[in-house]
Amino acid sequence: MINFRDITTENPTEEIWKYLRYFLDINYTSNKISRLHNTEKDRTSKNDIKKQAQQIGYCIRQAEEYFQASSNVSLVTRPLLLYYGAVSLSEALILLKNDGNYSIDKQRNSNMYKKHGLDKKFESTILDPNTDAFFQSISCKVSLNERDKPVGHFANFYQSLEPEFFQVPVTQLYSNKTAHISYIMPMPSSEYIPLELIKKVKFNTSSLMKNLPDMYSALSEFGIKPNLCKGSVKVETKLVYKNMNGKENHDKTIEKHDFFIDGIIDQQKEILLGRLQKLNKSIKLENDFNFNIHLQMQKEYTQPDTNKIYYPDIVEDIFGKKFYIIDSSIYLAEATTFYMILFCLGMLCRYYPDKWVARINKDVMTTEIINFLLNIFYRKFPNLILDQMTNTKNYFHV
Repeated sequence: MINFRDITTENPTEEIWKYLRYFLDINYTSNKISRLHNTEKDRTSKNDIKKQAQQIGYCIRQAEEYFQASSNVSLVTRPLLLYYGAVSLSEALILLKNDGNYSIDKQRNSNMYKKHGLDKKFESTILDPNTDAFFQSISCKVSLNERDKPVGHFANFYQSLEPEFFQVPVTQLYSNKTAHISYIMPMPSSEYIPLELIKKVKFNTSSLMKNLPDMYSALSEFGIKPNLCKGSVKVETKLVYKNMNGKENHDKTIEKHDFFIDGIIDQQKEILLGRLQKLNKSIKLENDFNFNIHLQMQKEYTQPDTNKIYYPDIVEDIFGKKFYIIDSSIYLAEATTFYMILFCLGMLCRYYPDKWVARINKDVMTTEIINFLLNIFYRKFPNLILDQMTNTKNYFHV
């Protein structure tokens, strides 16, 4: 995902669904499938591609109706409707990214896929009056078959996702000019952890929510410490020219990457700096202001370095604000995190209405956090799926 699209609109949510509805057009979607799987010249696959494209359209239509229906009900049932909206949207992505073996009819006839792909677990502390304890008591794990292999919808969804990207502002200077140019450089966020490495991990909704950038302010407001830290990043490049035989020739490029991290506590600082020491020793601690730190990386080269280097893991909220992932070992990408949380809340809402309704009726803090989370999910999850389906980072703003 290396393209950016900046869209100004009066209604970002409606605009996102407008772009998703493009996939209802069979020719549009068939062409995307053909390009993605490099089958433009394979005429024998034409009918299979058309079927896959039709099924993608069905999923998008269902997803939109689930989301619309969720806006007309209370918290009593809203998580369940949004969860099934997430299932439909993620199914559309699976159909796009995979071959005909993942078509809806093929999956329906295979015992391998007849599962949500996640197993729910609710602890006895679900009755704890403490808000964070309540969220810690609601968890899920990846569903496994008798051979210890991940099975079901979630595994297909997880393996269809591509790494997410964020924007880095760059200022480019020239040694022989006073003018400069500014542009945006795409950088990948945290890499996806292989499914094999997380298949036996139990994820609770508290730890998952603490990794969502858009939940940062809400959790902080209620005294729950997020796993992320606010911050910013900027890059300055300087092209140095040398006069040779009366001509200005490019001699070298000097790059300076500045990372500013706010509200970081000592334990987080130790984790982050320890990781940088292992993965990229060229990133140095420039300034330490106790709860705020400034990291810097400088590079100088005559030819661009094509070798991959570790860049601090950064994720963005819906406004493009940056948040640093301090401990990548406990971080799952946003689309995955949202999906898991909605599964947990949806199953609690569906199968434990006595505990669910009682909780939201009497606990204001828990109710407000869940309301905030669902509103963010309603706005952002379709955006994340659109990004994946179009291979573009789409920024929608008023």
